[in-house]
Amino acid sequence: MEKLDGALVKMRKPLITLVIYGQINHDLSNYLKESLYNFLRSMDDDLKYTPEISVVKKPNPKLEKKGKEEEVFLRDLDSVSGKIVVGITGKGIYDNYISRNIFGFGRGGNGLLSSHRFRKSTQRKMRERLGKEIIKIFGLAADVRHCFHGNCILSYHRRVKDLDRNHRVCENCTKKLIQNINQYMED
Repeated sequence: MEKLDGALVKMRKPLITLVIYGQINHDLSNYLKESLYNFLRSMDDDLKYTPEISVVKKPNPKLEKKGKEEEVFLRDLDSVSGKIVVGITGKGIYDNYISRNIFGFGRGGNGLLSSHRFRKSTQRKMRERLGKEIIKIFGLAADVRHCFHGNCILSYHRRVKDLDRNHRVCENCTKKLIQNINQYMED
């Protein structure tokens, strides 16, 4: 916030970039952007800057080996400008440590959401679940770890339907997110 004619004014500053990889449906990418934007607006009074979300479309990076998706996507996300960058892909992301596809990952200002495991859901359920998952991946990208509060959107979800029990981010994770987002905006 800066003072302008004696009044505190929140400055607008690009902060978040969503990278739409491949053939993600335009309506779905707009819905995910809106979900993230509405979530950030709910914290607006506590954020130093009003967040702006830009959208970039890119082809999926070339994946040569199963289990290397995280490494390849993180390298690609590093090349995109933004304080926090979150990619969205329809490709599966395989985790060698747990031997299955995951919903996404995030850390150090970058994250990736895969819609791959959501494709068998009804259209309505898929949108609802991905709207929650984009918030979680954003939280992970902002260096907030998985929550142990079972009702928090940032909790660990093993199955797609596990997202149905979560409707908000808990108070503790909200505080961490505000702190971390503000820190990313300062850097």
